Amino acid sequence: MQKIKAVIFDLDGTLANTLLLCIQAFRKSVEPLINRSISDDEIIATFGPSKEGTIMALAPNYYNKGVSDYLHFYESLHEMCASPFDGIK
Repeated sequence: MQKIKAVIFDLDGTLANTLLLCIQAFRKSVEPLINRSISDDEIIATFGPSKEGTIMALAPNYYNKGVSDYLHFYESLHEMCASPFDGIK
């Protein structure tokens, strides 16, 4: 029997309800780059394969800065998600 070396958990939407956190992080990172407001629906419409894909869809001319800023805001806004979903220890 082979030993398990690692277990990877998906945090966003699986262990914790981080939808509002993700939306805020995208908004804070992208709006200053594209000089306009973006709605929750506009952000959510880009969700799919990756956070990088969302930045590419919303601010393709500022991809590197957008990804860097998103990761910064994602970390700094984590207090919005103080606990995991019910039943997750």
